Amino acid sequence: LDMALELDKKFDIDLFVVSGGVANKAVNFSEADAMYDYLLEKGMPAKKVLKEGNSMSTKENAIFTCKLLEEYDFENLIIVSTYGRFKDWNGLGFFHDAVLANETIKNKHINLMVYTNSEDYL
Repeated sequence: LDMALELDKKFDIDLFVVSGGVANKAVNFSEADAMYDYLLEKGMPAKKVLKEGNSMSTKENAIFTCKLLEEYDFENLIIVSTYGRFKDWNGLGFFHDAVLANETIKNKHINLMVYTNSEDYL
C-alpha cells in the first residue's frame, strides 16, 4: 500500500484496485475495505481506488479483479503484490489465466510487480 502511494506520487496513477474478501469472519470488513481505508487515510483520493472485496483466494483475486476492470478503459495494468502471495508463482499463473479468459482485457499491456521488503525472500 505504501508502494501504491509512492507510485501515485511519482507517476499520478489513474486507478488502483485493492482486492481481498473477509479473511476473518470475526471482523466485519474485507481486506479490500482495510486497504481502501488505509490509502484514503494517507491522502489518496477515493475516486482513484476500486475495491474488489469478494475474493477468498489468490485465484479469485485475479478473476474478480479482471471482471471489475472490464468497465474501465485502460492501456496498461501493473499488478503489485507481496512476494508471499507469489512465492510459488501460482499467483502469477492465476492472473495470467484470468486475463486470457477475459475477452475485454486480454489484449491490454499487463505487467507484474512483486514487492518485498524482507531480506528473507531475496
